[in-house]
Amino acid sequence: MTVRVIFIRHGRTAWNDAGRYQGRADTKISPDGVAETRRLAPRLFGAGIEALVSSPLRRALATVDILAPSLGPIPCSVDPRLTEIAFGDWEGMTQIELKAASPDSLREWKRDPAAFRFPRGETLAEALRRLRDFLRVPPWRGALEPRCVAVVTHAGLIRLATLEAERRPLADYRRIEVAYADVREFFCEPDGLLRPNNRSTRDHPL
Repeated sequence: MTVRVIFIRHGRTAWNDAGRYQGRADTKISPDGVAETRRLAPRLFGAGIEALVSSPLRRALATVDILAPSLGPIPCSVDPRLTEIAFGDWEGMTQIELKAASPDSLREWKRDPAAFRFPRGETLAEALRRLRDFLRVPPWRGALEPRCVAVVTHAGLIRLATLEAERRPLADYRRIEVAYADVREFFCEPDGLLRPNNRSTRDHPL
């Protein structure tokens, strides 16, 4: 069965505001992040969401806690495949700090993101394999599959989902912008193939 999948980025953190790479760092949602997530919640009410899956990181779980009352009594689960891209040694650093400490690596990342491996971290291709595995073998698969699922995750995974749905290369990764508490809506086919939902929640009220 084709499932409508609504990807939701977590609310902002203090590291977001400071421009720090977060990746696997388990940062907390900030007061501003709480406020923007609360503003999102009414848009999800009545959207037909029948299940929710989250990244295990605290900023995603806090976002779930804020949104859940608007979604009603639905199954909620945590899936480590939704964890943000591992930025390795870059986690906790800003662009200015990286430019001073590793200018060649930073230039390489900006020039060719598809080929770049974050030091002691992942490549985009490895993160995409995680995402594809999640979509091919989703936690909601079973006798009573939901027609609509909310997925609370991170900017990196949402960028990759957008590229996947639009059949665009990883080289376009840095051209995708994802705001805090942003929403991207797709259809997921039984084989895990993503395609865009033209009635995207980015542009229309739910």
